[in-house]
Amino acid sequence: MSAGSPPRSLLAWLLSVPWASITGARNLAYDTGLFTTHDSPLPTLCVGNISLGGVGKSPLVMHLAREISAARDFPLHGLRFGESPVAVLSRGYGRRSRGFVLVSRGEGPLVSVDQSGDESAVCARLCPGVWVAVCEDRLEGVRQLRELGCGSVILDDGFQHRRLKRDLDLLIWDCGRDPASEALLPFGRLRESPLNAARAHALIFSRAGDASLLARRLTWFRQVTDAPAWVLELQPDGLCDPMSGNPLPVPAGNWGAFCGLGNPGQFEDSLQQSVGLPVHSRHFPDHHSFSTADILELQRAVKQDQLSCLVTTWKDWVRLPPAHGLPVVVLGQQVRLLPLD
Repeated sequence: MSAGSPPRSLLAWLLSVPWASITGARNLAYDTGLFTTHDSPLPTLCVGNISLGGVGKSPLVMHLAREISAARDFPLHGLRFGESPVAVLSRGYGRRSRGFVLVSRGEGPLVSVDQSGDESAVCARLCPGVWVAVCEDRLEGVRQLRELGCGSVILDDGFQHRRLKRDLDLLIWDCGRDPASEALLPFGRLRESPLNAARAHALIFSRAGDASLLARRLTWFRQVTDAPAWVLELQPDGLCDPMSGNPLPVPAGNWGAFCGLGNPGQFEDSLQQSVGLPVHSRHFPDHHSFSTADILELQRAVKQDQLSCLVTTWKDWVRLPPAHGLPVVVLGQQVRLLPLD
């Protein structure tokens, strides 16, 4: 079983039955108006998924935020976004704060990663000009951002947050997973049925390198929705010094890598494409908080294997304690969004 995989047992399968009933009843209540939905006070774009694990959502959110902020009048599926400033609003998974927290005014992080969560901290660092905030209550979060003067908002991972209406829902699906055979939590990885892709205004397919596989996934989803579809391409963008952002050459001699991601395989593939195979590799759980023991373990690996550096992701780098003493470099990503239809 891979790190972060849901348990696959009889008990988990039995528990997935009431989960299906609960999520189905909840969606029906919203569909029929039994549960109230509220208009957003700002033009709102939502990027979400219906499964656990890394599907490329965070890189896509940052890409859209930068593009919308730069264009000021960004057309997407017949709607226009970009009233300045643009804000990214997420729940702030893994943070130790509660309620609304303003993470950035477009000029870097205002709070620690403990207060913001790792993904929001990365967004604050890599998206100049974009405001970033976290709030469990998305409606309250959008209201606060409007009061602060924001002009439009991107909801990061808000597909299930149906209390807040939005102008556009983008749904990401990992082509490596078959929607016909995926199971609901806790037996499988699904938060809700793939049939609920019908709510999406557009489909985004990630990890779509195999054309025949992409065609099969698109065929399945076309039974559910005729929403326009795009392919999300994530390509490695070289190494950089995380403190300065300056590009770095491919390391000489032995080097290692570590990450704490929902889909570490994607990171490994990017390493192979751009840098090669590490001598030492370590996987941690998604959103992992690095302990003193973790840092000591990595320091021992550097010494024993004579590693010139440790390659990681921005999401992992922001979670490292300030005085970690590790020779860390970050592998960047390029994002492309290509229309299928």
